[in-house]
Amino acid sequence: MQKRILLFILFLITISAFSQIPVWQGFEMNWTYNHRINRLGSYIYQDSVYNTAATGIGRDSGQFKTHYLLLPDSNCAYQEFEIYRQIEAKENEMIQIQIDTLIPVSYHHSIFYLNGFDLIANNDADKLQLMDFSVKMVKGSNDSTYVRIAVSLIFNCQSLECDWINNEVEYDLHLYIGSITWKSQDYISYTKMNILEEQIVWDKKSGGSIVNSTTDFDGPRFYTDIHLSLNKAHWYAGLGLFTKHSYSTTMYFHQYRMNMKKNAYYKPHANFSKKAKGNAKYEIEGILLTRPAEIPSTYQVFDGSIIWKGNNRSAFGREAIRSKSIR
Repeated sequence: MQKRILLFILFLITISAFSQIPVWQGFEMNWTYNHRINRLGSYIYQDSVYNTAATGIGRDSGQFKTHYLLLPDSNCAYQEFEIYRQIEAKENEMIQIQIDTLIPVSYHHSIFYLNGFDLIANNDADKLQLMDFSVKMVKGSNDSTYVRIAVSLIFNCQSLECDWINNEVEYDLHLYIGSITWKSQDYISYTKMNILEEQIVWDKKSGGSIVNSTTDFDGPRFYTDIHLSLNKAHWYAGLGLFTKHSYSTTMYFHQYRMNMKKNAYYKPHANFSKKAKGNAKYEIEGILLTRPAEIPSTYQVFDGSIIWKGNNRSAFGREAIRSKSIR
């Protein structure tokens, strides 16, 4: 089974000359009615912030937001990493990827965090039932850090518009990692904590709950683990996980929207959408600096819309991508 899944990896390291350090704080993506996932992404890379989105057959309009912080680069150095993986698996098959690598930065003066992701269907769109990304500093020295990156995914379809003969899953995964190394260990006092953990249940009247979590700890959050698991393969009307400038963290999954057939951007396709009850589990873990006042941050939001023409068109086109320079 592993031979089918672990096909190809490209690990790219970029040392940014950007005068401010970007820290991804999550995203929101909302369609006017529910869909399979043809493309879904929110990330920061090479001094730009990106949102990507595409549905399957149905034409629709989607609204997106990417939340992020900008930190001053004084007394520290920033690096970013792009991990690329081609995924080939079967529907309802657990996809697990682990990457262990040695990075030439100080273990004692550095942190590593998630700076976003991009999932792109190579063939037919499926439904994302499980998504789990994590980056951990395992061990190291004054000159190097041993980093472990883990990915778990499950895709499924289970809808009339799916190909019932071909149950192949074919996606591209791009995972983005940020790293900050301080010149002095005094700046790198931090704590690891569970930022949000919750389970929700919805019925055909609610569509999915919004979960909020707040802590008494002000300051930047650096995501190291994000997890979403659904009880089965659901259509997506909305998905969000993000931290606001007030340092409250929110996570939600919407299986459908109220009056979505009436209010859909393209009503003929929305007539095939369905409501379904279900449940979901959310988790976000991260790093919080214990001296945040010494590292001021500027909160930013990149928002906009994507109009998708549907019909299983390729999700690799420019119409599925929105970007903004953060120089």
